[in-house]
Parts: sequence; structure tokens; C-alpha cells
Amino acid sequence: MIRVHEKQLGVMAQALALERFEDDMVVHLHDFAPRHAKVIGNDGVRRTIQLGVRRAGVYGVTNPGLLRFYVELMFVLGGMFDTDPLQPWAGEILRDPSIQGEATRIDRLYDRTCWYLDAIEGPEASFSIQAMHKLQQIVLDSTPAAELGEERRAVDTMARVYPQRCAYLGEAALRGLVRRAFEEAARLDMATLGGVALTTGLMFAMGHGFAEDPLYPWVQATLRDSGIKGAERRVVRLQRRVEIYMDRALKHLDSRGADGPR
Repeated sequence: MIRVHEKQLGVMAQALALERFEDDMVVHLHDFAPRHAKVIGNDGVRRTIQLGVRRAGVYGVTNPGLLRFYVELMFVLGGMFDTDPLQPWAGEILRDPSIQGEATRIDRLYDRTCWYLDAIEGPEASFSIQAMHKLQQIVLDSTPAAELGEERRAVDTMARVYPQRCAYLGEAALRGLVRRAFEEAARLDMATLGGVALTTGLMFAMGHGFAEDPLYPWVQATLRDSGIKGAERRVVRLQRRVEIYMDRALKHLDSRGADGPR
């Protein structure tokens, strides 16, 4: 006779509860972020949920309702938002030992997120949509890409593209981003001037963990493609994928503005 110990039953119950949570969240996220969920598919959505559960667990967040908000925030701020130096307030709240209880911690994170988005997004996300249009033009015009590898010009370009967010972040944070982009481009085997510029833009727009973020599987697929030889070719291929992504994203956002929310 097979005996199942109480501890084993507890593990099995937790696994079943987690599976149900993932199933429910897959459905919810197709409603919360329909375009993004459709693009990455159910597998990508599920990988994002699993990553969110792991990262939230580090901060003691395990309640399903609170986990739901954490995963939603990943779709808004990026999968690694909790360690992103451009959003230090998120990690500070999550790691603050003086905040007792996961509900209080998430409530504080929710309030600060609302304040942050109000400051940088504008009515109906108009500021961020305008920024995407400006960024699209820069991506399509490959001529100045090498110039963006220079710190001063990169900071000035980001401020021109998204003045509201840059005013919020401050110049020191933007300069820090450019310096980290040099290191990240080298790690990703894109250490060309154009590669540094592209890396800077992706870290600014998608978060510092864009290269491993399950929200952007096409980035990972491009960077890990063994058929792409050399940094120059890798940069060109990734830039082309970015162009396609931005074109589709903006068409979707513009259609929402014309036809109302969907």
C-alpha cells in the first residue's frame, strides 16, 4: 500500500493551486493585455506568470490576488521591473524591511505605480504613444544610430523622444543607463556603436532585462540564433525585428485611439 505523507499532500495541493492560478491568469491576461498576450501566445504568457511567481516570492508575496497585480505590473513596466535601475522605487518598496505584510507592500507598490504612471503617461497614455512614434522614426533612420553611442547625445535623444519620463528620471539615471548599455551590448555580442545605441533604446523602452524577458521572446530568439554570425549582423537583424514590433504596436495603439478602447 502506497502511503502519502501529510507533507507530500501539502506539496501536491500547492502545485495544484499554482496550476489553477496560472490557468486563471492566462485567461485574465488575454483580457488585461490582449495584444501582447496574443503576440507571445499562451506559452509566453505562462512563462511570464511563472517568472512573476518566482520573483514575487522572493519578497514574500504569495497571495493569489497580490500575485495577480505583480504579474500585471510586469506587463506594464517589464518582466524585471523589480530590479530595473530606471524604476528604483519598485525594488525599494519590495525590499523595504520596515513594510510589514505582503498586502501592505503591494498596496504601497500600487499607490506608487499609479503616481508614476500619472506623471509619465499623460491622458490615455498620450505621452508614451507620442514617444513611441518618435522612437520609431529614430529606429527607421539608421544614420544617427552610431552617434547615440555617445553619452551626451544619447541622453539628449532620450529627452527629445520622451521628455516627460526623462524629466522624472533625471539626467544622472539616464547617463547611468547609457553606461550600462555599453556593458550589456558587449554581453549580448552587439558591441558596435549601433549595437550600443540599440541596446540603450531597448533598455529604456522595454526594461533593463529585455534580453531575457519572456514578454519579448522575439528578442531572445534573435540573440540566440546560431545562424547569425557576428555583431554587425546581429544588430541589423535585431533592429529589423524592433522595426516590425514597433510598427505593429503603433498600428494597434493608433487604431484604439481612432475607434475607442477595446
